[in-house]
Amino acid sequence: MKFLYFPRRFYYVEIIFNEILFLTGRDKKIINFVWWVENVRFINLSDKLLEIYINHTGLITGVMNLFEVTHFVPKKSMYK
Repeated sequence: MKFLYFPRRFYYVEIIFNEILFLTGRDKKIINFVWWVENVRFINLSDKLLEIYINHTGLITGVMNLFEVTHFVPKKSMYK
């Protein structure tokens, strides 16, 4: 089992896991939780963040489509 330890970071993270509150800090070793510890506050927002991401992508696509249509000149070649 690999233990991950970051001595330069000094902050406390509260993790609620199976109704137990864990407090982790600089001098406590974190086991297999490092990849999601910093984003644990977004767990309840994951569906909203995905919806916002999809809407943002659609908005960018629509704006770029309108930009291309407004700059389109039928008499001019596409490669010029």
